[in-house]
Amino acid sequence: MTLSTSGSSGTTITWASDTSGTIAVDGMVTRPAFGSGNAPVVLTATIDKNGTNDTKAFTLTVIENLTLAGDSVTYTAGVAFNMVYVPGGLSFKTKEDDSGTDSVTNAYLIGETELTYELWNTVYTWATTSGGYTFANAGTMGDGTGNTDQHPVTAINWRDAMVWTNALTDYYNDQNSSSLVAVYYSDSGYTTLIKDSSDGSYASSVNSTPGSFDNPYIKSNADGFRLPSTAEWSLASRYKGSDSSNGAYEYPASSGNWWTPGSYASGATADNTDAAATGAVAVYSANSTAAVKSKAANALGLYDMSGNVWEWNLDWHPNYNGSARMFRGGGWNNSASLQVGYWNNSYPYGEFYNSGFRLSRTL
Repeated sequence: MTLSTSGSSGTTITWASDTSGTIAVDGMVTRPAFGSGNAPVVLTATIDKNGTNDTKAFTLTVIENLTLAGDSVTYTAGVAFNMVYVPGGLSFKTKEDDSGTDSVTNAYLIGETELTYELWNTVYTWATTSGGYTFANAGTMGDGTGNTDQHPVTAINWRDAMVWTNALTDYYNDQNSSSLVAVYYSDSGYTTLIKDSSDGSYASSVNSTPGSFDNPYIKSNADGFRLPSTAEWSLASRYKGSDSSNGAYEYPASSGNWWTPGSYASGATADNTDAAATGAVAVYSANSTAAVKSKAANALGLYDMSGNVWEWNLDWHPNYNGSARMFRGGGWNNSASLQVGYWNNSYPYGEFYNSGFRLSRTL
């Protein structure tokens, strides 16, 4: 940035910055690191002519540095957790045979791992004791067979996951003096958060009432924590950037964007019939869940996008619109479903020992 040092009629201008590490007095701009937020800077100009001077202050905002796919940002809400930057404006193939297409317009953040029981329980404890939240299920460490708090949380339904993300936003704001805006509401004016996932009379049926825990009002521009859409999940599981190796395809043609085929596990070097390639990146056909990050990451640095536990997505399944929500990724006791293009579904009231979820967040 150019800061003038002289003006008309022989005036001289000198500058001072209240945050010289962001904007120096010579005009050098250093953008804040990804995840640290935008930085306000006050620049003060002193204009002098023949010993007579005056000052003028200017307030500028320097936008944080969001540039590279796979950049990681750490949040702390009692427990530290990482989220990864995924670029928007991309189109890609869908389905196991890559016969469909989808796109994501805006960049977003997605959880580096499936949600751990440790983070789940930390927020759950605050939410149920201090935050005014109620849940249908308390969650389980992995599949419940002596697993640790670093295994993914399971035995929660879609309702629990959705309400918990509201609780995380609340708790994060409480712990960090932040002002993230929650996503899921019971009213179209977005004034009343949904804070209760207890099943009540809907333990085995869907409550389709607008604003209910099965059909919440969604504040689309809110920057709080939330569930990923299935398009966001698909993009994050398939993205390979400029890596054209191991069966990747370029789409659109000559775009420079390469993608994992729909029959592969996320991050695998061959399709899901190759046990070695699939086993390198996915916990599957196993006797139990595993701790998160026990296998290799995909191209974005995301772990367990295939295998370990099924992951709840935001969307209704298109074949069961209004009755079943999307599952993606496959679980520890599955095999054939370990394909990034495979779609599964379940009722929003269903709880399973092979299902959990992964966070997302709008930028």
